[in-house]
Amino acid sequence: MKRLFFALGIVGVLAIFSLAATSQHGSSLYLGFAETPDSKHVETTTPAGQPVTLVADSIDKDWNSAVVHLKGNVLMKIRPAGKNATNLTVVRADEGDYYEKTGEFSPRGNVWLTVRDMGH
Repeated sequence: MKRLFFALGIVGVLAIFSLAATSQHGSSLYLGFAETPDSKHVETTTPAGQPVTLVADSIDKDWNSAVVHLKGNVLMKIRPAGKNATNLTVVRADEGDYYEKTGEFSPRGNVWLTVRDMGH
């Protein structure tokens, strides 16, 4: 019986060290998306003035057409404009294009959309 408790204790300690090591890796989890220190970030606004954050493994901007190309673990967060607006819109995708002139986002691959009321 003592051996069983000792073995369970060892497994528990190893699990705690394993969790600590993964949390120190520097990634933050957002809606199942692991944002790493290597993730690229772009801050912009929609034509209506809403702040937009774009995150991806790879980001390339076509300056002539004002299109931001995102590849790998794409995350787009649109924060509300105005002091009474409370909805946060989040789009996750495998890849996508953000058109700065129109504020349109064209996601590709696996796509998830979440709208959250940040007022409550």
